[in-house]
Amino acid sequence: MGSVANILGQDAFWIINKRLAKEIGLEATLLLSDLLTKSQYFDEEWFFNTAENIQEDTGLTYHKQKAAIKILKEQEFIDTKLIGIPAKQHFKILTNKIVNFLRTCYEKNQKLYNKNKPINNKVIIDTKPKVLEKKKSTYTLLKTFFEETFLAMTGNEYYFTAKDGAKVKSLIKKITHAYKSKDIDPSDEQVLNGFKHIISIAKEDNWIKDNFTLAIIDSQFNKLKIKKHDKNIGSQLKSILEDQEWLNS
Repeated sequence: MGSVANILGQDAFWIINKRLAKEIGLEATLLLSDLLTKSQYFDEEWFFNTAENIQEDTGLTYHKQKAAIKILKEQEFIDTKLIGIPAKQHFKILTNKIVNFLRTCYEKNQKLYNKNKPINNKVIIDTKPKVLEKKKSTYTLLKTFFEETFLAMTGNEYYFTAKDGAKVKSLIKKITHAYKSKDIDPSDEQVLNGFKHIISIAKEDNWIKDNFTLAIIDSQFNKLKIKKHDKNIGSQLKSILEDQEWLNS
């Protein structure tokens, strides 16, 4: 337990592991660091911590705590259960899982470093044929477009979390379904065009524009897909499935 705590946190402050934050999100990593501190304090396998205490110590709201706990449990970094009367949520740190995860990350980075490390003051030049750059995935295309749009609208970078990643996947699924319902197996570019179409309509809705997040856009998908750019048409028109502007692109 001590070795993990030395990597991730101390009792007076948090040490946020950048690799963990990149893989599971900053908020989940922050919560894990705080829980490691509490486990050292109680020095027990199972220890309790209330939502109120966590919010006071980390600033994470109850809903953000729930999301972070879900991520940590999915990664098998922690376990939870209710104990006592009245029942209090108890936590258990799964040390081996965390250590193995970090070791794998560090070994991977070390291999990349050693590949380009000079030997006997001589730089080894890789003469192997270069592999063409891998085509960006549909997920990456949508994520990048949304982040660029958000930056252009607000002047700020979008704080992308694991939850946002799930919403991107949900939107891909919905847009793909729209194509397939018309017997079209869409390419990555067509799915991106469909997403751009949805975003352009979302920007015309003042409420969505003021709450411009992937979660909102995903939840409003059915509302957005029955709107059309022509504002002179007062009634709702045909759905996005009938909008050839992007469906046949």
